[in-house]
Amino acid sequence: MDATTAQQQALALLSQTVDTQAAVLSYADCFRVVGVAFLCSLPLLLFLGKGGAGAKAPVGH
Repeated sequence: MDATTAQQQALALLSQTVDTQAAVLSYADCFRVVGVAFLCSLPLLLFLGKGGAGAKAPVGH
């Protein structure tokens, strides 16, 4: 194989590696954002009241 072809293949492999790593890092960032949003919403559960005695669920079929 000549030097030009080898260089093109090496750059293609490097590009694929960088793309894979970028995808993994972006997935980790999204996971972190969703986790922080979940943790921030946990205190809001304290504001939810328990269902009253008059609040019955409708009867289904």
